[in-house]
Amino acid sequence: MKRFNRRVTFKSTKKKGLKTLVRLKAIKKRNKMRLNRSNAQKGQEAAKLLATTIKKFFPDLATRLSQITDPRNIKKYSIDEIIFAAIAMFILKQGSRNQMNELMDENLGRNFKYLFGFRLPHMDSVDEVLNALNTEELDQLRVSMVRTLIEKKVLKPVDLDGKLYPVAIDATGLMSANADDEGTLKKESKNGVVSYSRMVLEAKIIMPGGFAISIATEWIATDQQDTGTKEDCEINAFKRLSEKLHNYFPKLPICILVDGLYPSEPFIKICQENNWRYCAVLKDKKLATIWEQVDNSLNESENSGQVENMILTDDGGVVEWVNGIKYRKNELSWLEFDIMTDKGKRRFVNITDIKISNRIAVFLVRVGRSRWGIEDAFNTQKNRGYALSHRFTRKSFKGTKNYYILMQIGHMISQLVEYCQHFKRLKNTSKVTTSFIWDLICCTLMMVVDEALLKLSELKTQHRYSFS
Repeated sequence: MKRFNRRVTFKSTKKKGLKTLVRLKAIKKRNKMRLNRSNAQKGQEAAKLLATTIKKFFPDLATRLSQITDPRNIKKYSIDEIIFAAIAMFILKQGSRNQMNELMDENLGRNFKYLFGFRLPHMDSVDEVLNALNTEELDQLRVSMVRTLIEKKVLKPVDLDGKLYPVAIDATGLMSANADDEGTLKKESKNGVVSYSRMVLEAKIIMPGGFAISIATEWIATDQQDTGTKEDCEINAFKRLSEKLHNYFPKLPICILVDGLYPSEPFIKICQENNWRYCAVLKDKKLATIWEQVDNSLNESENSGQVENMILTDDGGVVEWVNGIKYRKNELSWLEFDIMTDKGKRRFVNITDIKISNRIAVFLVRVGRSRWGIEDAFNTQKNRGYALSHRFTRKSFKGTKNYYILMQIGHMISQLVEYCQHFKRLKNTSKVTTSFIWDLICCTLMMVVDEALLKLSELKTQHRYSFS
C-alpha cells in the first residue's frame, strides 16, 4: 500500500495574478521536499506532537469552543469547527485565508479530522462567522486557556519580594487603514503627511526564556482618544486595559513591566489600586525629582567611600540601586544595570515599588530586561508566519478583533509546542529551523494517506518546559 501521495494537483483559474503564481511555485518547491523519506518521518513526529500538546493542555477544547454563541441560522459546520479552523491557520503559520485554502484537499481534511477531531471548513465560511461573533466570548476563551496554563504550572511566577507573574504591556501598530474605517488612529508626520492605522495595547505574561502569552488586549481607537497624540492615546488605553486585566485575573500576583512612556503618578496609582507591583523604564529626563534624589544618594555614597548598594553579575554587568526614594506620596526604588557588549556599553534604568536587596537586584535586572519578550512576540507575529499586519477581513472591525484574539491563541499553542523538550530535541537532532519543522507539519497533513502513520502513542507524553 502506498503510504504517501506523490501526485500534487493544482486548481487552475482563468485569471492567475502574479502573487498566485509565486505561491504555486513555492508550493511546488515544497512538494519536492515532501518526497524526502527522512523528512516525512520528522513531519509525522512533529504533527503528532502538535496534536498531543493540544490534547494534553486543552483536552476539553471542543467543549470550550462549542459554548461560544453561534450567530448563524444555517449551519454546515459547527461553531467549534469554524473557530478551530481560524486558530489552525495561525498555528500552521499560513498568514492569510487564501494560503490556508490553497492547502486544502482530501488528504488534508481527512488528516486534520483524524489528528484534531475537527472538520476543516473553507476559510470564506470562517470569515463570515468571525465577522459576527461576540468578541467578549473569544476573550473569555483566551482567559480560560491562560488560567489552565497557570494551574498546570506551565506559567510560573518569579520570586521578587514574593511570587509574582511578570506581565509586560506595550502597544504596536497592526495594519494601515482608510480614514473612514472603524477603529483607526490618525497620525501626522513632521512633513504633514497624514496616515491611518490600527493599533493595539497588549498585556503578555513573559517568562525569562522568551515565552510570551497574551492575557488581555485593548484597542487604541479614534473615538476613545482625547488629543490624538500617541502618549495620550496609549495611556488612556492602559487605563481601560488595567480594568480588564483586574477583572480577568483579580487574584493573580502581578509585576507590571512597561517602557519609559508610563512612569507617572496615575500609573503608580492604578498599580496600587489593583495590588500590582511594577518595574518601569526611567528615561534620563523624566521625573526630575527622582533623579535629583538618586544623584544626591550616589554622591553621598561616593564621598563617604562606602558603596554598599552595588554588585557584579555573572556576565560582567554592574548593578546599582537606591531605596527609599520619595515621589509624591509614594516610596520607590531606583535600579541601574550597566554592561559592556560587542556594540559598546549598554545601560538599563528602572524604577520599582519593590525594595531592592542583593538577592532581589539580580532577579529584578533579569525580569526588567525580559520586558523585551513582548517586542519579540510582536516581531514573531508580524514576520514569522502569523502575518499580524495583514487584514484578514475587510468587512468589520469586530472581525479584525476576533482574528487578532484567535491569533494570540494560535501563538499560545505554537509556543507550547516549540518550547517543550520534544520539539527542541527534534530540532537539534535534525539540525533544522523552527519554520522548517512547521512546514513539515503542513506537508504531513497534506501528503500522508495512511492514517496509521499519524496514530498517537497510547503512552502518556510528558511536556517539560525550562525557561532561562
